[in-house]
Amino acid sequence: MPANNTKLSISVPINAKKQLTVFQQEHKINSLSGAVSLILENYFEQIQGQKSAQEVEPTADSVLINNLSKRLDELGERLAVVEAQLRQSKTSDATKIIESLQATQSLKQPHDGVYGSGEAADLYLGWEVPANISYVFNRFQSLNTDEAKAAFADKWIGLCTKSLDTALIVCYSLLSLVKDNQMYQVSHWMEGHKTYTSFKHYFEERFQPLVEKWLQMESVHKFVLENSPQILEGMLRAQNSELSKNGSVDAVVGQEVTSETTNNQPQTKLGWSEVESIDTTLPTSIEIIDQITTTKAVDQKLEQLEKEQLQELPRSEAIFMTTSEVSQFSGLTTSQLNRYKHGGNLPIEVIVEGVEYRIDYAKKGEQGRNLWSVKSLEEKQKNQQLRRSSAPMPSRTQPVPIATQPITQNSTTPVLTQTALSERLDIPRSTFRRKKKQMSESEFAEWTSSNDPQGIAWAYSEELKQYYSL
Repeated sequence: MPANNTKLSISVPINAKKQLTVFQQEHKINSLSGAVSLILENYFEQIQGQKSAQEVEPTADSVLINNLSKRLDELGERLAVVEAQLRQSKTSDATKIIESLQATQSLKQPHDGVYGSGEAADLYLGWEVPANISYVFNRFQSLNTDEAKAAFADKWIGLCTKSLDTALIVCYSLLSLVKDNQMYQVSHWMEGHKTYTSFKHYFEERFQPLVEKWLQMESVHKFVLENSPQILEGMLRAQNSELSKNGSVDAVVGQEVTSETTNNQPQTKLGWSEVESIDTTLPTSIEIIDQITTTKAVDQKLEQLEKEQLQELPRSEAIFMTTSEVSQFSGLTTSQLNRYKHGGNLPIEVIVEGVEYRIDYAKKGEQGRNLWSVKSLEEKQKNQQLRRSSAPMPSRTQPVPIATQPITQNSTTPVLTQTALSERLDIPRSTFRRKKKQMSESEFAEWTSSNDPQGIAWAYSEELKQYYSL
């Protein structure tokens, strides 16, 4: 007696009706009469000894999710077998690696004994990426031939893309269920009993931090790779040296860091060509990748390496920088640089780390970016001092920069974006925006000062659309 074809019209107590409503929602039945019909049908079948309760017909969504779950389980089993194969075998035969990655229904998860004490917990669960990413790169590095490495890399890339595709399908399907049933409005269904006024707010809460983090990581990596690859080289060299000192057994992967150069846009060189190369390729440590996953780590590492490369900066040669690079190097804001440029007040001279530099606008580079020339005046100062040493001269003070006050190692960034300032204060961006709207200027300055690691108060500039220190 199919449930959909049976129409019942009965009167039930209020408490029983609530139970029927819950049963109807759980099994996604169209009406209360259909729920009653299904209950009665199951009851009659039980008392007649025919069979146990009839299963509810699966919906399209449940079928999709079940199929995806099976695919994910199969993928997890395949990845586990790859691990077992690579740990037990010392051969570089690419054929065995390819065969181990072929899909099969009979693969089983390896036992704890294969991995040793405590390592079984690092197995891949479903399609999740392992926390210890270095394991994959260590296995790649352990292969002896280019053929084996190519096969390993190609198959792993294929598995990762399939995993991503599966994850997106699952995520899209579950998001559709949450949206269609307005689950985001029910507190006991949501994590932390948090509710949302709209699906848009729920989606942003879940995905915006992740998207912003990846975009920021991508922009930082692209900027460094295109404009200052030597910074990345320095990070890799320093990490490799640290691993050697500590006797770490964590393998590293050889990778060349290159930067495209054109005739229209000169390459930025900051003296790393004089540093001896440890290998023909630059080792990329997994710990470096982990460090770049946070903006604070990126800023601290870049700041440290920029200070180091200032010591090796070619003093007599002019280098070319973009507007943002000049701003970071000199401490001037981009607005100040543009005012000097359009006002005809170039060149300007600034002091950085006790060395005087001349900054002038050069030309427009590729993609319409403004390029500035930065040249050290240290050689000029030395020659002047040598000429003065032959005759007594009255003492004079250190040259004062025309455009800005001297920049020291401990100088703080004068202007920050909202994202940068919220990270500096270690305050969530949503909280930061709310405080900015609710507080007066004096209250906001006092609040930022109490949260700033150096006790600096900040204010918002409508002209610059950024925050500056008071």
